[in-house]
Amino acid sequence: MQLPEGPFEIEVGETVTAGSAGVGSGSIETPFGEESYEFVVPAGLAGFYVLAESCLGGNLSQRFSVFDEQGQVVLNNAACGSLDSAGLFLDEPAGSYTLTTFTINQAVGDYSFTISGETPQ
Repeated sequence: MQLPEGPFEIEVGETVTAGSAGVGSGSIETPFGEESYEFVVPAGLAGFYVLAESCLGGNLSQRFSVFDEQGQVVLNNAACGSLDSAGLFLDEPAGSYTLTTFTINQAVGDYSFTISGETPQ
């Protein structure tokens, strides 16, 4: 098994699925595993959405946190299930962000999410 190479660089509007952002992305390979993604919110966007497309190990096993470029928490430990369908809007300015996703138990497997500058449909 090849372990993730992250942190992975992604774009606003990109959907992360297994392997889409690099080897190991979109898949937690070890119990209590963690992956990080870096993205830039461009000037002109009034924030961004975090939208979970599919959760691993059930809606509560996988969590998401987002940090701004100063390392300040802008989303803390959100359960994957709380980010489905409508997603969660973060009213944050343009800049660099890091999203970290992790499991709070032994769940392993594939997941997917999108960082969007538009309202999810």
